[in-house]
Amino acid sequence: MGPILWVRIPEIFPNHLRARAVGLATMFLWEANWAIGQYTPMLLNGLGGALIPFGYLLLSILYVSYLS
Repeated sequence: MGPILWVRIPEIFPNHLRARAVGLATMFLWEANWAIGQYTPMLLNGLGGALIPFGYLLLSILYVSYLS
């Protein structure tokens, strides 16, 4: 997910919510990294290595279209 998130997350919350919100965001990041680590090998075995990047590309396109 990159180091940018660790700088960006504390800046988006107001001071009175910052500690709790950063804690929850950190928990979510750890859980997301765990899920990626757990399920990527299963996806590689089940779908093959060539389809995984296209799946991530599709998810990225859906995310960007949702934000637009």
